[in-house]
Amino acid sequence: MKGAWRKAAVAVGTAMLAASVLSGCNASKSVIEKPDKTITVIDKREKTGEELQTGEIEVSHIETLEGARGMDWLGEDRLIIDRENRNFEPQSVEGELRYVRNLYIKNMSGETPILEEKRNQGFAEVSPDGKYLFFKRYVEATSTGVIMNLETKEAANLGDDIIPISEGRWTPEGRLIFPDMRGTIYLADPDGKLTRLFKAETYVLSHVVKQGSVVYYIMGDNSDLYAYDVETREEKKLVNGAFRIEPSPDGKHLALVLKADQSDTEKSLVVADPQGNTTKVVATGTEIYGTAWSPDGNSLAYNLVSEREGGLKGLFVADMTTGKTTQIAVDLQYATDKLRWSPSGKKLMSSTFVPGENGYTFRTYIISFK
Repeated sequence: MKGAWRKAAVAVGTAMLAASVLSGCNASKSVIEKPDKTITVIDKREKTGEELQTGEIEVSHIETLEGARGMDWLGEDRLIIDRENRNFEPQSVEGELRYVRNLYIKNMSGETPILEEKRNQGFAEVSPDGKYLFFKRYVEATSTGVIMNLETKEAANLGDDIIPISEGRWTPEGRLIFPDMRGTIYLADPDGKLTRLFKAETYVLSHVVKQGSVVYYIMGDNSDLYAYDVETREEKKLVNGAFRIEPSPDGKHLALVLKADQSDTEKSLVVADPQGNTTKVVATGTEIYGTAWSPDGNSLAYNLVSEREGGLKGLFVADMTTGKTTQIAVDLQYATDKLRWSPSGKKLMSSTFVPGENGYTFRTYIISFK
């Protein structure tokens, strides 16, 4: 398994960074009753023409994009993806020939490159108004940020400072927040103008997000969650042992992945208030990735891996109102990317990487709900 993870990590490092097959997903289901929740497991089977009834969630079909890494949505039927650009000759990287990865807009009629260049592009996110695209140019785990006007294709570079490859998020009001490698946190306007917010006590920062006047971030070797109010300039430690944070669309809740025990072998996905106080435990497992709120805030999607005997693995959607959880039968064994809901909340995009003939390759699932 370690060898597989190493190969997978290499694949992510090199991609760090169209043909689509529509498969009818009529399915059987089983229900697992647990003390704190009901889990509906959706299993694929041969197409029979039957409708899939899951109670809280109905899956109409799953579309599979081979070789593509899903980034974000431009609309219900338009996606931002990255994939290899075969218009350029492959480059030698660590003794292997690899094609650069560029960003594309995918819709029902095909794929269109956004900006073809002999540099890797990826880790893209669309602004709340859909007019701008933030992405990174990268080499292995070293990256710089770019904001592009999607209409004019004008691109503004966010300076020469290296941005951690997993960082950079749009705020609800349409500005970009990100840290540099020295622990300084910035806001960027769509035209690329930078505003320095503050410098944290250490350069070890991750999962920097902003909700209202509060900047949340995970800091230090102990992975503690902090909140910094840009108006009062007050910093406060909220939670010990945090790994991920995702504010709800209305800003009233935080989805947090926290250390569940002292051995660091278990993590919990919880819903907390803006002060970090847990109000609901959603799931517990060895790893929990990709947490994403639906646009209406009623559902929480996540990828869970549990190494316990009989433990569940895969993509789950938890209904925050009923407490019911649905498992979607897609293979997400090596998936750490953030899950992405479409603007209507009727589709969910997830990406993973799978073994191929020439090493690992990406695969993206587009899951449509009724």
